Amino acid sequence: MKSLFVTMSLVSFALLLGRLSGFLRDLILAGRYGVTEQADIVIVLLSLPDFTVGLLLAGGFSAVLTPRLCKAHGQERQALARYIAVVVGLAFSLLAGCLALWSGPLLALLAPSASSQALSIYEMAMTITLISLPVAALTGVFVSFLNANEIFVLPNLGTLAFNASICVFLIAWWQNDEKLLAFASAIIGASLIRLSLLGFNSRGLFRRSIQLGSSKPGLPFWSDFGAGVLSLSLLVAMPIIFRTIYATGGEGNLAIFNYSYKLFELPSALIFGPLVTILLPRLSKIPDNELEKFQAQVLNAIKGIAVLSAAIIGVWLCVGEGLTKLIFLRGAMSLQDVLRIAETSQYLFLALPFAGVTFMTTIGLNALGLPRLVLRNSIIAAALATGSQFVVINYGQVNQTWLLLPFLVFYFVHSGLNIVNLSKGKWTFVTETVKQLILVACITFVVSVPLLWGLSRWIPEPSILLSCFLAVVIGILLVAANALTVLPLMRAALAESKERR
Repeated sequence: MKSLFVTMSLVSFALLLGRLSGFLRDLILAGRYGVTEQADIVIVLLSLPDFTVGLLLAGGFSAVLTPRLCKAHGQERQALARYIAVVVGLAFSLLAGCLALWSGPLLALLAPSASSQALSIYEMAMTITLISLPVAALTGVFVSFLNANEIFVLPNLGTLAFNASICVFLIAWWQNDEKLLAFASAIIGASLIRLSLLGFNSRGLFRRSIQLGSSKPGLPFWSDFGAGVLSLSLLVAMPIIFRTIYATGGEGNLAIFNYSYKLFELPSALIFGPLVTILLPRLSKIPDNELEKFQAQVLNAIKGIAVLSAAIIGVWLCVGEGLTKLIFLRGAMSLQDVLRIAETSQYLFLALPFAGVTFMTTIGLNALGLPRLVLRNSIIAAALATGSQFVVINYGQVNQTWLLLPFLVFYFVHSGLNIVNLSKGKWTFVTETVKQLILVACITFVVSVPLLWGLSRWIPEPSILLSCFLAVVIGILLVAANALTVLPLMRAALAESKERR
């Protein structure tokens, strides 16, 4: 337990550096481009590497490759990782080439509010950015190899190197970059820097002496690999889809959603990332006949996610507006734009606990070797989410707030389906998970409502400094209130698990 805590602390710190550097990158973007059509295009260009980072750190390649690599040892693991790197690199190179032929329509799809003139100007920048796809694919294999060797900190430092490179470019490059060609080239350079960092520390893969032998992956592996990557890709890609839906509201809406989602993503990554990265190899090593032990590990992770998510939601509902001003009110950003970001992010944060449960249970299902169930659940949740948008548009009153509904529906449905599948017919796991989520929600509601009422009455517009102070106080209060209820239940579960051993 102590080693797990130390490892999680190191991973959390490295992840914090990576995420803060990404957040700093978006702050520089916001200050330089504001909420404009060019800002929308810049964000779309960064979607490819950002999508890959989400796929890597939220579990995509790692969720599929790490369990297989953990079961191999020594040179066999190195040979297997090298073989997969070659196949995946070639496949993604082919994919990048195909997408490059349709870079214009792809850009129009991802930025629906952009004018035809803007699309023609920035099409070449999109084509250049597509080169990052095979680079990112190789990075994914290196990340899986390092995680299988229980090297968890380095992949997050790779993210830090990527974001730092983009930040340096944005600060140092003051020449006119009307077509964003220099910016697209900077994305390629940053991707290569990240790949070089991880590749140098995975250099054992390049030894000619290692041979794969009889453990070469067959059709079942590649079938599971394809299903797993597709399911996690869909899961990580959904925010981009929701961003595109929100962007249909007009110019700058894509940037508004992106900045709001970054506020949502930072705390969620710090909560889910270390758990996903560290628990995946450990869950993969639990024997198949010890399902109760496996479910207990997942349930304890869900309880921790619920407690921390509830605290973050309470804080953001109470003082989110002041914190958003502190973060974004600078440069080309107007007060009206910042207030829109604050309001949008408050709705997004309501999905935080469901997003946490979705990612945790997705990792659990992949560790059990059930990636097809994750894919099925992702497709069902995506269909219902887009269906809810169709119902709202055709039968309801449409405004910008209603365009966020698919975001909430997706994570709510996906988390529920994953919990049912993870139970494997043992409904006590389902009832215990639902009970804990309801308990945390009730405690958060009871504590937050009086705080919201008091703040709205006595401190309707707190200063930025006061908002920071209140955020700390409210966060500690909510964590303490939930922990007093949930932690005794977690101790009881641990004691029961020890007795069974």
